[in-house]
Amino acid sequence: MTLLGIDDYSMPKEFLNTQQLIEREGYDVETHDVTTEDGYILPLTRMVPKDVLPGPRPPVLLVHGVMATSDQWVLRGKDEDLAFLLTDHGFDVWLADARGNANGRRHKNMSPGDPRFWDFTFTESALYDLPAFVDLILNVTKAPRLGYVGHSMGTTMFFILASMRPEYNSKIFGSVHLAPVGPRYPMDKIPTFFMRLIFTRFDFLMDLAYSSEFMEIGARTPRFVSASYNWCNAPPPLSDMWLDIVGYIIGEHRENLDRKNRAIQLAHFPAGSSAKTLHHLAQVFSSGFRMFDYGPEKNLEKYNSTEPPEFPLNKITSSIFLVRGANDPWTTDQGVTHLKNNIPGWKKTQVVDDPKFSHVDFVIGMNTNETLYPDVIQFLKNELRNDSFLENSIS
Repeated sequence: MTLLGIDDYSMPKEFLNTQQLIEREGYDVETHDVTTEDGYILPLTRMVPKDVLPGPRPPVLLVHGVMATSDQWVLRGKDEDLAFLLTDHGFDVWLADARGNANGRRHKNMSPGDPRFWDFTFTESALYDLPAFVDLILNVTKAPRLGYVGHSMGTTMFFILASMRPEYNSKIFGSVHLAPVGPRYPMDKIPTFFMRLIFTRFDFLMDLAYSSEFMEIGARTPRFVSASYNWCNAPPPLSDMWLDIVGYIIGEHRENLDRKNRAIQLAHFPAGSSAKTLHHLAQVFSSGFRMFDYGPEKNLEKYNSTEPPEFPLNKITSSIFLVRGANDPWTTDQGVTHLKNNIPGWKKTQVVDDPKFSHVDFVIGMNTNETLYPDVIQFLKNELRNDSFLENSIS
């Protein structure tokens, strides 16, 4: 465990990491290095309020989306971001960083320059990273269970963990899934022809990538951060191009994106992942919520079947709250209904009351501290009250 501190609070947020962003808001930070069963060394960040309330603080784990890092939960500040609000409501907040992002590039035996380092998808993140995070948190806090909040791929990871390792359901008192990604989506729901083409031709693109050992995608580099800072602080129309890019890929809702923070948001995303992760995501969209498809011959070797097996959603018994945006092309009504109908632990589904609410609005959209996060916090508090071991831990 490491306690961190920073001296230069005047440095632009674009250049600060998760821990520095938290400390800048007046909170203390612990960092724990977590080693997974397969050797990845990942940071787990714990937020510690300056003024600790009396009594136990129920732990909650927040898990980021694809090609993001833990900093997605703390970019805007203590009055707006979910991580700060949960902390202020008496929760013990922990922020995860999955393998392969800008913070998760360490391994006991491999470097990021080794193609084997990138031989993973969100399945390995779910089956190795998440158990390591959950077990460490419960060991440190001595709590019997924890809460979970995932965004995008962070929801996918939970569905895989809770279905493939169902014993972890008993370690979760409740989970909230913002923009849940898992079941099959019709290709006509993908927002643009260009994106549909990429996902339907991803096998061909990945063959090219693998043959050239192009295994990492979307890496965050100092040069990219500096370029983002300069680009977004340039005068229009250059500075507004990021809105066109965001809208093109993940749904148009520029009225809900805080323009004054655009450089901060772009400097922190994308933050890297494996190309194989996006390959698996493309397979999910086209073929369903299944394990990675290696082709009939290798599937037979790995799965004893020519087709990759589906993830058994019917084994998820912990309490589930699903939240989607009406304008989110990656989380359709069809997909959320599939989750609701197949997960025994489903408790609640909510559509954000804004017809333009899209995929990234869950973490960087304006006014989520008023329109969305109170419902997230209330659900977790309600599940605590239903837990005989934890019901007295929070008001």
